[in-house]
Amino acid sequence: MAFDTNPACTAHVVAHLALVSGRRAVARDLVPMLVYLADRESITHHGHPIGDALHRVEEGVAVQATCHDVLTGRAPTYPEWDAVLRNDGPDVALLDHVVDADLDHLSVATAWCIDRVSERFAGRTAADVREWMTDPGSLPELADRTGGIPLVEIMRAVGLHEPEEQARHHESMVDVGLVLDGRRWSD
Repeated sequence: MAFDTNPACTAHVVAHLALVSGRRAVARDLVPMLVYLADRESITHHGHPIGDALHRVEEGVAVQATCHDVLTGRAPTYPEWDAVLRNDGPDVALLDHVVDADLDHLSVATAWCIDRVSERFAGRTAADVREWMTDPGSLPELADRTGGIPLVEIMRAVGLHEPEEQARHHESMVDVGLVLDGRRWSD
């Protein structure tokens, strides 16, 4: 997979983080790290990430690639992002009209994973999360890694049984979704 096939899901994860923050916004430099951690939490508890966006190491920390690229200007925002969020200076903020019911790309199980990450890192700055992420015992999948973080490595790090098979299964489900959406006809 080379791209986020469901950018609405990514936007809704960020929107949920903003919604539960108590201020309807999240520090811009914190967002890509928290979305990575929400995906990791989902892998830990449900065996798969929330979406299918890539993960990679940027400046020594794990990030969800779509969020990072949008928030650093490497990629433009997309309609699904603009429908619920605005990049507001140092923050990513919910649009005024957005409520929890608008985030229909998130299941209850997904929201639970996002909530766990939000609770764990509440009140922390990006520097705090960066320091935690770069501690060698925190995220074993980052050890000596630059560039992309393969899904199988995250699955292995969180202790999933048969991570190679789990990763292949997830990627085949993404491929099935692309075919059903008409975005992939053959490989």
